[in-house]
Amino acid sequence: MADFAIEQALSEGKRICYTAPVKALSNQKFRDFRGTLGEDRVGIMTGDVTINGGAPLLIMTTEVFRNTIFEDPRNLDDCHAVIFDEIHYLDDRERGTVWEESIIFAPDHIRIVGLSATIPNIEEVADWIRSIRSVPLEVVERHRRPVPLRHFVYHDEAGVKTLKELRHERPRARGHGGRWQRGRGGFNRGRTHRHLVDYLHRHDLLPCLYFSFSRRECGERAEENSHRDLLTETERAELLGKFDELCTLYQLEETDASRQLRRLCGRGILYHHAGLLPVHKEIVERLFTTGLVKLLFTTETFALGVNMPARTVCFASLKKFDGVRLDWMLAREYGQMAGRAGRQGIDDCGYVYSIVDDRDLDYRAMEHLFDGPLEPVRSRLDIDYATLLNLYAIVGERVGEAYERSLARFQRERMERDRGPSRARPPKEAEFIHRRIDVLKRLGYIAGGALTDKGRFAAAVQGFEVHAAEFLEAGLLHLCDPPLLVLLFCAVVFEERRGDASDRIAPGTLETIRQRAEQCVTRFRRAEFDAGLEDLSKEIDWKMSGPAMLWAGGCTWEDLAEHTTVSDGDLVRTFRQAIQVMRNVRNALPLVGAGDLEDRFNRAIASVNRDFVDAKRQLELG
Repeated sequence: MADFAIEQALSEGKRICYTAPVKALSNQKFRDFRGTLGEDRVGIMTGDVTINGGAPLLIMTTEVFRNTIFEDPRNLDDCHAVIFDEIHYLDDRERGTVWEESIIFAPDHIRIVGLSATIPNIEEVADWIRSIRSVPLEVVERHRRPVPLRHFVYHDEAGVKTLKELRHERPRARGHGGRWQRGRGGFNRGRTHRHLVDYLHRHDLLPCLYFSFSRRECGERAEENSHRDLLTETERAELLGKFDELCTLYQLEETDASRQLRRLCGRGILYHHAGLLPVHKEIVERLFTTGLVKLLFTTETFALGVNMPARTVCFASLKKFDGVRLDWMLAREYGQMAGRAGRQGIDDCGYVYSIVDDRDLDYRAMEHLFDGPLEPVRSRLDIDYATLLNLYAIVGERVGEAYERSLARFQRERMERDRGPSRARPPKEAEFIHRRIDVLKRLGYIAGGALTDKGRFAAAVQGFEVHAAEFLEAGLLHLCDPPLLVLLFCAVVFEERRGDASDRIAPGTLETIRQRAEQCVTRFRRAEFDAGLEDLSKEIDWKMSGPAMLWAGGCTWEDLAEHTTVSDGDLVRTFRQAIQVMRNVRNALPLVGAGDLEDRFNRAIASVNRDFVDAKRQLELG
């Protein structure tokens, strides 16, 4: 479908946008399409990178597409269609609103192409899109997988079984209180996982994608299996040659991390998660496509769109932490990952194995995952301040009508039609839109029915916009030299993970900036709280202050690692996010007569955007 839409647009001399939920998928599509269509016809915009932004086929993240709708809608005048890869991201808790806003507010002439294998209520979603857009929409479904799946569980005592077989063998393993008894000696997940890999190796079920919901466990499991020799001499020479070739391509110097990956690679084993350097993730992804990597331990992000199937998929657990508690994964999540099993044209079927212990033997839950209906996609609309400001500039007090076109409203009305009128309170999504507008009026973003200079500035920043606007109004940005700008915006974007620690900088260097910044954010959060909002704007986290100042000061990556336990991947992500926010702020400064700060921001960005942090360099090299 996507290929047809692209071919049709290009043949008619029109442009088309291809959006993806993760930058790895954007980068892969950029390389793939450049290879088939030619470099001049394909561009990419991801926030980190812009290459050939005027190309007829433009690959972008969904956030960039949404922002373009408001920032530069004329750039979409000749856009024939937008392709939303993994459109089920509508139901993503944190980012789903971006997909919904993109569909609602995209110019009417743009056709929608949505791709997904995991939307059971596809007709409902299609009906919603038809109700708010004037262009025709057809649903195209394929109900049979090209390669069927077979699902098994692995229990340390029972071994490999179908769920039916395990239920027959262990129906009375209950202990007191309805809990399942552990096997003799207790359950050892590490030992169990090694036994399962033994089984896969013996039965010629490799290559295998082994999913774990723990970054740490991915690396540990790879090391635990490093004694295995899964490659022939010919395969080893070819795979290591490809590894060395990629390291040369990306101009990488040898480090402890690269030496570890190469050693594992020589065994046919690798691991992949968000804590790795992006360039190392890229190398792992490209090595896996060779078919020579026999065992890849990875987190769930590897299942997102990137076309890298294996013969077998394994799950270290069927439960994951959802931000509040450990619970069974969704059937839609299981299907997304399990669907990587089975290589079309190679395998007759794909094999899926899930490790369970006696504490996990909830047969109803497992049956739902293996063969039950997928959870329907629901609205996650949560319009941010920049979008509200941009909408207010167009429709004024009618901004609340955005909810009237939402999937949330559509689903609510359909439920009331089916079940009768609801006596419940008005939907919170609509109420929160009005509460956020009240906050913006109270703090000077909107006055007299129009945006103020402060409001226009925030609307243009798109991403941590209220932080930037409050800092500017308080005069904080004028107090910061380039290194302090880097420190400030790293503190704004940084998301701490458990166990993160870094060297701190001398208090005197930071104290004035810290106090003023925290006063700005506290003032805004207090206004949100007083308005009855539940999700307040992000607090500032200064734990990256030391690494931020060191990196802005020109230290090497190896030296930086000695001053922090934050993973390489999280460091790069924080720096890239800070760069993106600083670029947006810099570009908005002329709107409020603060163009004198542009050079300061340019120098701050240049001090950080180097080596592993420079996403454009990585993409151009590869």
